[in-house]
Amino acid sequence: MEEPVVARDETPRLAPDTEFLFRRRTRVRREILGPVAEGFRVNVYTEGGQVRGPKLVGTCGVGGDWFTIRRDGMGIVDSRVMIHAEDGALVYTHYTGTTDFGADGYERIVRGDLPKPGRIFITARFQTAHPDYTWLNRVQAIGIGVNEGDSNLWDTYALR
Repeated sequence: MEEPVVARDETPRLAPDTEFLFRRRTRVRREILGPVAEGFRVNVYTEGGQVRGPKLVGTCGVGGDWFTIRRDGMGIVDSRVMIHAEDGALVYTHYTGTTDFGADGYERIVRGDLPKPGRIFITARFQTAHPDYTWLNRVQAIGIGVNEGDSNLWDTYALR
């Protein structure tokens, strides 16, 4: 069976539409574990924050990011955060992603010089049982975040 041919200059036809869901700003605390087999492990705990968007407003509850900086300087995000909507609904959020600390990022952190990440790119999924938010269970989201010292800022979008 022949492989389909895609021209080098082919115009993309499958670009996603996005819908802004919310901005999340969280206070964070870091716990540095150090070098492990997979890279350098830093646990980043969520210690409160706000969620503001056209369809979801609330606060951040318990959460954390089990963050690894690989030997090539790439940071790997593995995060879970509970959102408490202002009407009492609970929305569990799980996201994964990457950030680039530069080719020397791993060596710098091993020396005790925690490099500041660039933009953090994520994909997110949600789980909730609250009837007003079950639409979130069907959403695949993407987001862009930045670290601002003791807080993180995320803009999250639904793919449509």
